Amino acid sequence: MFWADKTEKTYYNEFGDVMSFDATFHINKYGFVFVPFNVIDHHKLYVTAQAVLLSIEDVDSYKWLLQYFLKARSNIQPLLVLRSRCNTKASR
Repeated sequence: MFWADKTEKTYYNEFGDVMSFDATFHINKYGFVFVPFNVIDHHKLYVTAQAVLLSIEDVDSYKWLLQYFLKARSNIQPLLVLRSRCNTKASR
């Protein structure tokens, strides 16, 4: 599931030159992976610019996630992306 409402889209448009994403691994009883995409606002605070729930954590899921992210953002890429390192994301 991909989530980005009007406020989150505004955050990305205003502060999306540097973005971070980090998967929180299987913290709920359903085994979904929560992946927030965060940007830093003008108060130097992290705000969520979009969020994704993945039911399967594999390379194809992350490809889908990033492709859909770009589609939702009119193919506007951030200048810098910070991410956590895990085997799935690093296997490319």
